Amino acid sequence: MTQDELQKLMYDSFIEKAIKKDILAVIGNPYGFVHGIPKGLADDIGSIKKGKLPKNPDAETINRIKYICELSLSKMSDRRKKLDSDPNSYVKDHFTKYQDALKWVELHLKDS
Repeated sequence: MTQDELQKLMYDSFIEKAIKKDILAVIGNPYGFVHGIPKGLADDIGSIKKGKLPKNPDAETINRIKYICELSLSKMSDRRKKLDSDPNSYVKDHFTKYQDALKWVELHLKDS
């Protein structure tokens, strides 16, 4: 296993640990809600969970947030995905913020 693969595994692990953390944990301890999380990743996850995404992001920020959202949404249960596909239901949980952020990413990718 190369150093890059190891770094990617650790990055993905931090994201997976942060998925179900609630907003209070992120606000109360912005860089310690997951032990050892890099500051840049903590900032990105905090901005997603708070719903305060940057107004004029650069391409790198957009791609980082897109990766975080896609990885997080891939962890949704089949039951939750089925509820999302039903047009008569609306579910607001920790995945809703990631869905909103992914829409933000798509909007900014379309503009650039």
